[in-house]
Amino acid sequence: MVSKKKTPKKSVKKQNRNIENRNNKYKAFKTVLLILNLMAVFYTPFVRGLYFEAEQFPAEVFVLISFALFWVMKYLTKDGKFISTPMEYASLGLAVVYFVSIIMSVSYRLAISEWLKYCMFFCIFIMITDLAKDQRSRIAVLWTVVAAAMGLSIIGLDSSVGGRFVDMANSLFKSLHIPVEFFGLYVDGRIHSTIQYPNALAVYLLVAVFISLALSVISEKRWQRMVLGACSTVLSVTLLLTLSRGVLILVPFLLLLYILFIPRGYKLKVSMLSINTALSSAVSLLIGRGVKFLSSNLWARVVIGVLVYIAIFLMLEFLISWLAGKSKFKLKIKPAFLLVPFAAVVVASVLFINIPNTLVLRSKSSDSKTGYYTVKNIQLVPGKEYRLEVDASRAEGDEENSFEVRITTKNKRDIMFNTGTRLQSISKKNIGNVEKVEIPFTVPEDSRLIVIQFTNTSSESDIFLDNAKIVSPKNNKTVKKLTLAYKYMPNSVMGRFSNLFQSKSFLARMQFIQDGLGIFKDHWFLGAGGGAWSVLTFSYQSYLYWSTQPHSYIVQVAAETGIVGVLIFIMLIASILVQFITERVYKKDMDDAQKILQITLLVSIFTMFAHSMLDFDLSISSVYILLWTVMALFNSSSRHEKAVLDKKELEEGNKNRLLYRINNLKRFNVNCIALVIVSLLVMAVPMAFAMAAHYEKKSEQYMSEGNIEMALESIKKAVSFDSFNSGYKIKYCEQLLSQESITRDELALARKLREDAYKIDKYNVSTAEKAGLLSLKMSEFDRGLEMIDRAIELRPFAERQWKMKADACYEIAKAYINKNDVQNAKKYIEQGLEVIKEAAIKNEKNMKPFVFGSKTLEGIEKMVYLNKNISGETLDQVKNQVFLTVNEIDINSDGIPDQWKNLTPDSAEVGVENGVIVVKSIPESGAGTIQTRAFDLEEGKKYKLELVLGNDAKEVSYRLMNYHNKYQKLEKSGERMFSAEIDMASEDINSEGYSVRLRIDKDLVIESLTVSQVR
Repeated sequence: MVSKKKTPKKSVKKQNRNIENRNNKYKAFKTVLLILNLMAVFYTPFVRGLYFEAEQFPAEVFVLISFALFWVMKYLTKDGKFISTPMEYASLGLAVVYFVSIIMSVSYRLAISEWLKYCMFFCIFIMITDLAKDQRSRIAVLWTVVAAAMGLSIIGLDSSVGGRFVDMANSLFKSLHIPVEFFGLYVDGRIHSTIQYPNALAVYLLVAVFISLALSVISEKRWQRMVLGACSTVLSVTLLLTLSRGVLILVPFLLLLYILFIPRGYKLKVSMLSINTALSSAVSLLIGRGVKFLSSNLWARVVIGVLVYIAIFLMLEFLISWLAGKSKFKLKIKPAFLLVPFAAVVVASVLFINIPNTLVLRSKSSDSKTGYYTVKNIQLVPGKEYRLEVDASRAEGDEENSFEVRITTKNKRDIMFNTGTRLQSISKKNIGNVEKVEIPFTVPEDSRLIVIQFTNTSSESDIFLDNAKIVSPKNNKTVKKLTLAYKYMPNSVMGRFSNLFQSKSFLARMQFIQDGLGIFKDHWFLGAGGGAWSVLTFSYQSYLYWSTQPHSYIVQVAAETGIVGVLIFIMLIASILVQFITERVYKKDMDDAQKILQITLLVSIFTMFAHSMLDFDLSISSVYILLWTVMALFNSSSRHEKAVLDKKELEEGNKNRLLYRINNLKRFNVNCIALVIVSLLVMAVPMAFAMAAHYEKKSEQYMSEGNIEMALESIKKAVSFDSFNSGYKIKYCEQLLSQESITRDELALARKLREDAYKIDKYNVSTAEKAGLLSLKMSEFDRGLEMIDRAIELRPFAERQWKMKADACYEIAKAYINKNDVQNAKKYIEQGLEVIKEAAIKNEKNMKPFVFGSKTLEGIEKMVYLNKNISGETLDQVKNQVFLTVNEIDINSDGIPDQWKNLTPDSAEVGVENGVIVVKSIPESGAGTIQTRAFDLEEGKKYKLELVLGNDAKEVSYRLMNYHNKYQKLEKSGERMFSAEIDMASEDINSEGYSVRLRIDKDLVIESLTVSQVR
């Protein structure tokens, strides 16, 4: 064997010196590139979280230009290293699989857009990994994250107290013509900030808290530690005010994990800093309950919390330095002992926030919207008997008082759709000083939740409730104590954290995941392409919901990239763990500061991935950029400082060196100029999309000004820049058809645009319905209905598409009747009436069956009328038909025609027998009532109501809702026929519409009810 010549030591030293000289020569260039990345990390959360394309495209262009410059720098320094660690290979794999999935995508445009986002993430990941070579640069990146999080916190806190700073910022942006506006920052008592989603904001802030904690531990300067402590307090206060259940539940577990992995000698310090942050945050939020003038001044409370942190911090620093000054004093604490104070703090916190208080139900005065009722949700064993006991009292001197207790059971469907079955309901009046209320009830077998509502029904006095509990009537033992009010926490906050796994939010997310797995099942190999969930979700839904996010990142990856993407994602997670273990085992020279940072980064990565399994944080690009930034810093340690085996380890077998080998994969070099070109080519795509959006906006402006020629020119440019955007093609077609006159060539172009839009986006329900309407406008009736049918197939549980089909068939039928073409008119009427059966079939798979709305029913009724009386004269008559019973309309299969509602199910039973409505009065339950759908009446018109019965009745009482104040008697107009006339000549029309209510005193068989205009 011929031995290879070894490079002389002098030559190696010379090469290293040359590399070092080149690196020093372009040090400023590298610093600029790092600053560009820090700018991307910092600003992206403030532009609506970078969730929308309008903000994504400029960010992608910015990052890709930076990436091109990055490879220019690599070319100048003669460094062709591209990827070399398992994390880098896996991250590149994600970008590649999203590119490959474009081929199989259900929407090319959405798939390209999603791939561009992953290109941006990958570029940031590679650049920060490569540029953050030393501890100083890594700390600079972490400070940037903390600064961004502080900005989010300040904006969020300000918006929660009126938004003075936000208003000033918006005014400044407007005066400088900067297209940025802060809004939706504080909604429903939760801070959203500019990320505009509280749960994603909470994850972002939690990661920033861990980072500020780590920086505080490793920082040598006291002022930096104090600043970081102040930041952690502000971040924690904001985090708590997001009221994010998932994140707040994760906090103690993550903190315990963090402390366990922190190197010895720092565990106590981390614990003390964490407890200090928790205490100062608690002071900020709770001091207002003890000091009244602070209750409405959040900023003052935050400042007090920061001062408390600094005071405790200085006290601890003094104590530690004083103890250290003692001769030979050493504090040695085993890690296991730290669990004791940690557990003590957690238990004390839980006990503190659960301190009970007497519930005060305020009087139900005219100006009070809350405070007069409270709701308690509990879980009990199904099929067992229980008794609710509660002590009720009144304020001294309040003789007249009343309150109600209502007990309701909910199964899974009830929880998801806000329904329930009442088990018990009692009312109490004029209670004494203290009165024990006892309510027995039995929990049904399918019960998941028992809802107990206490309501003060008096407008004069307050009611006090205490000592509530659930008792077993068999042995009178307390099964569960109920805390109706808390001393230091609002009921609304505590209610969010009770019965989490039986909440509407959790059950809905589980259903989202199940529906998402259906998409994965049908597109299992390469997925349905990026963005597929948003267009496919409606056709896979178990019931109608409007969320376009799967609320689970792994399910999203599975649906969009198939099993290939899932395997790459698993490889990414595995590579992170392999790197961490390898560093722990083989990097024995790693200093404590670096170990602390690596552990902090690992916990941050785990936090974001863990929370994203049941939420859509990572669909918000700025949050995902944070994750890739954190992963880049974690990876940079492996990229620049490879683990080295010592002599003993080299002699060991392959088994002990497996992780080492995995973590030290062969580096992959590239041609730097080639990467510059690729970066610029990719950058051209978001730039073209941004240009298209610009021209589309200009087109809208020209249309509003009535300049159709310039509008067409602009939208044409938009289509040329973004040819896969079906929305631009549809808009171009709409504008062509909106002209007063249109040439043959323009009509042909309009048809081509419509077909192209439908073809490239055939899974998009919006595109299908718009293309269908355009076809109808061009008198291509069959093609139009075909496209509308496609829209129904894509979103079967929404009424909108069914109404669209019914209306289209009705209008087409009218057009053919005007031409005396009865055959074609009947053809489209029959197609229109088919929606009744088709919708019923679709509803069989619907967890929450829908019903047609009043306007859809009106169209169907008119088609039924036309079908029975088809002629040219009928068109004039059908206009006068306001309401007509069509008893076979029962698409939700509940046995009640959808035109009617049974308002008193305890007093009357409603059903259809042999094509007629049968209403049976329930004996000894009082009069029942049924009511028609709503309809519109016109001012100055006269209407006739006609009722035809299938059984004998002496009289029938009715009431026209929003017209009559009490029931009226229908006049008998024939055998089993009743009627009434309604004159709207002097009436103000009610905007809410009208409906007919029938009083059920005895059984009725309703053959028909019509309301028609007679004058």
